[in-house]
Amino acid sequence: MLLLGVGTPCKGQEVVNRMLGTDFWMMFLKQTESEIYEDPDCVLLLAAEERSVVTIESPALGWDTTLTVPGGGTLRVLVPDDQTQTNQTGLVLDNRAWHIQASKPISVTAYNYREFTFDATAIMPTPALRTEYMVQTYQSHTGKQEVGIVAPFDSTHIQLVFARNVCSHTSSLDGIVFHAGDTLQLMLMRGQSCMLFNIGGDSSDFDGIEGGVDLTGTRIHSNYPVAVFQGNANSYVPYSSPAGDHLYDQCFPIDYWGTHFVFTPVISREAYQLYQTSYHNY
Repeated sequence: MLLLGVGTPCKGQEVVNRMLGTDFWMMFLKQTESEIYEDPDCVLLLAAEERSVVTIESPALGWDTTLTVPGGGTLRVLVPDDQTQTNQTGLVLDNRAWHIQASKPISVTAYNYREFTFDATAIMPTPALRTEYMVQTYQSHTGKQEVGIVAPFDSTHIQLVFARNVCSHTSSLDGIVFHAGDTLQLMLMRGQSCMLFNIGGDSSDFDGIEGGVDLTGTRIHSNYPVAVFQGNANSYVPYSSPAGDHLYDQCFPIDYWGTHFVFTPVISREAYQLYQTSYHNY
C-alpha cells in the first residue's frame, strides 16, 4: 500500500466542507495499455444528502448526460472510455476535462478500474481549487509517472517548474530535456486539459542526465484556479513487486497542507510506505 505524503490536514469539518459542492472539474489519468485485459472502466460515484439533479459533460467533446442522485443515496456513472484515455505520451494537450454540475451539494469520487488494477480519488469542488500546487508521484522503474491539469476558466496561464530532469517525447516538444529548475509555460482555455506522461525507465533513456524520470517536487503555478491530478500509470510498490498497479489522486493545493495528519492502517497489512514532501526547506 502507498500513502503519498500530503494526506488531509486534520481540520475536521472544514475538510469535509471542501469536498461537498455543486460544481466540479476533473480528468482521468492514463492507465498502461494492455493486450491481455480490456480497456479500463472510468467511473464517477456521486453521493447526495438531498435529491440532486446532476449534469455531467465534456464541453470540448460534446458529450453530456443528466441524472438524478437520490437523497441519502449514491449513483454510479460509467463515463465513455474513448473520451478518457489517451494513447499519446509525453506532453499531451487535449480536451479530456469533465464538468459536473449539481442542483444540490454532492460529493464526487472518480475511479479507474481494470481487472487487477484500480485506484480512486475524491474530487474537490471548483471553489476549493487554488493556484499553487506541488506534485507527488511514485518513481517506479516503469517510469510512468503522470500529472494532469484541468482549467475551469478561460485564458489560464500555467507554469510548471521542474524539480528534476525530465524529457518530453512529443511532436511539439520532441526530445526536449527540462533540467531541474526549468519552467514550462502553458495556456489552457475553459474545459481544456494537459497531461505530462513521463516515459522511460532510467536516466539512460534521457541521454544519461541525472535525476531520471520522477516528477515529484514539480511546482505548478497558475493565474486562475486549476484542478491537478497525479499518479502513475503502472507502479510497482515496492520496486521488486512482480505486478504493477495504477495510482490516481487529486493533488491538494499548498494552501491545504498541514503539520498534523491521521493515518488509518489496514488490518490485513503488516507494512506501509509513507512519503513526506515539504514545500519549504527545513
